[in-house]
Amino acid sequence: MANVIIVLILVVAVGYGIYSFIHHLRHGGGCCGEHDAPAKKVRAADTNKSHYPHRLVMGVDGMTCQNCQRHVENALNT
Repeated sequence: MANVIIVLILVVAVGYGIYSFIHHLRHGGGCCGEHDAPAKKVRAADTNKSHYPHRLVMGVDGMTCQNCQRHVENALNT
């Protein structure tokens, strides 16, 4: 009887693992919709460089994909 319960638990665990893997492949699993269509690039409204006397160059760590990069650039440009 104990062996049957252990086998049932293993079957359920393997079944759930297969379901999770297939769900991840179909719907993605990233933080930013890496399998979705890429976000459109937003351009800054005012591109006249004489209006901006200062320049800031900054680095952002932790980018996991191009969509993450695009979201950060769009937020800064808006």
